[in-house]
Amino acid sequence: MRQRGIASGKGSPQARGSRGQKKLIAKGDHQYGKDNFFLSCGLPSRLWLLLAVALYVLTPLCISYSSNAQRALTYLNYAAPPFSNLSDISSYLGPDHSGRAFFVNASQSGQIGTWHVYPKGEEVPSLSNGKPVVVYFHGNAGNRGLRHRVGLYKLLANLDYHIIAVDYRGFGDSSAIWPTNETVVSDAFDVYQWVRQQATGPIFTWGHSLGTGVSVQAASRLCAQGTCPQGVVLESAFMSIESAATTHPLGRPWSWILRFYPSIADLFFQQWTEQLNSLATITSVNSPLLLVHSKDDFYISYKESERLASHAQEHRSDRSTVELHLLEGHGHNRIVYAESLPALVQNFVTTRGKPPK
Repeated sequence: MRQRGIASGKGSPQARGSRGQKKLIAKGDHQYGKDNFFLSCGLPSRLWLLLAVALYVLTPLCISYSSNAQRALTYLNYAAPPFSNLSDISSYLGPDHSGRAFFVNASQSGQIGTWHVYPKGEEVPSLSNGKPVVVYFHGNAGNRGLRHRVGLYKLLANLDYHIIAVDYRGFGDSSAIWPTNETVVSDAFDVYQWVRQQATGPIFTWGHSLGTGVSVQAASRLCAQGTCPQGVVLESAFMSIESAATTHPLGRPWSWILRFYPSIADLFFQQWTEQLNSLATITSVNSPLLLVHSKDDFYISYKESERLASHAQEHRSDRSTVELHLLEGHGHNRIVYAESLPALVQNFVTTRGKPPK
């Protein structure tokens, strides 16, 4: 028995040392793999991981140096319902409301697709009948015929207002161009000037989402000429493209970099041409302001409207001319369905709808 044990080597110190060494090696291999996840992956997994990291780093850099990519992400004008016949306004408004479709000539060449939605109960009213007029500037993507936008026209028509709904060039049935900061603001300015030549009642502008930036920029130009709107409504507003990028779904994968590494954010946004910086411009707008935002907005944080309203109030002698109303449960596109909205709008038009001094 002893000879067999010695021959087999199971009880010898050398055998015990060999088994211990194997255990240490196995333990070491396991620990090495646990602490070095990348090296423990197979070659295909490593390549995919490297590709993901490269895309994560290069995507914002490529966008920052490509004006075409910036415009595509900012305006999303190519994301529109197919086969939209915007000339048939009745198919959008239904039997209870009426209006007409037409074009306004753009000062930069081309045409701007426009709707005039009549106050409810009037078949062919004129803008010169003294009733309030709301010029509506929509957000990115789609056209003036999207459901939530049409819902707002109907709400305002029920309040006995005229609505002028605009598709910037590059949207809807307007002239086909790639929109830029300058073209959308220029189109808004042109349509407002057209309305001003026709209307005898107070004229308001209403911007939603991206349209709030357009509305503020256009109102600033109008005020510089002494023709401020009677009031400016900003629905789901943002301070600038840069500030909105940190909370928008498209920007969230990079939000921590933009927030905690300001130098990288500066490098990214200093090349960004489509700014629509309302925070810097709103101080030159003298019109009464009404800001409405839902706290559960998934795309633009309501804090953007809070800061914008606060900044505007700080630069006014009468802070009451800036109103902020935060709603609950209406997301980004459903504020039009808020029960409190008609009263908010009607009160604003009645109490603030006077030419600013």
